[in-house]
Amino acid sequence: MNRLLLVSGSGRNCGKTTLACKIIANITKTTTVYALKISPHFHQMSEKQELLLKQKDYSIFRETDMHATKDSSRMLKAGAKESLYLQCEDQVVREAFQQLLNFIPEDTPVVCESGSLANSIHPGLHLFLGNGNKKSKHQESADRLVHFNGEAFDLNIDQVEFDDNIWKLL
Repeated sequence: MNRLLLVSGSGRNCGKTTLACKIIANITKTTTVYALKISPHFHQMSEKQELLLKQKDYSIFRETDMHATKDSSRMLKAGAKESLYLQCEDQVVREAFQQLLNFIPEDTPVVCESGSLANSIHPGLHLFLGNGNKKSKHQESADRLVHFNGEAFDLNIDQVEFDDNIWKLL
């Protein structure tokens, strides 16, 4: 899945959404990008999230509120053309992701924040945020381990680009 940039991490509050938003803001200077947040946690959605598809084990929403504090809102505010939110059980993430692709134009780059998607999809680029303490099986499949000290990343965002329909790290 060359058009997918996957951001995963060693847990909550490790900088995944911040990194995804920085990449989105930078890449939208030259191209249209879609954002995707995948979570196994089922939350009550507001009227500002448009339900696109509901199945037994998953739901797909389109975020329309760029002023909320939710991750999908932050990605929309960062400049994504659309921000989609997928709530699903880990065991159906591949199936749900395949359905979600129906809502994204072909050849459009996607920046996705997810822990579970790394188990079933090989993205064009996989960035893993780690703090050095907590290890994850997703860390081994990542193209680059990224550290975040709460203020800055050890990754130059300008080195992340989408060219010839594939994400690249220069």
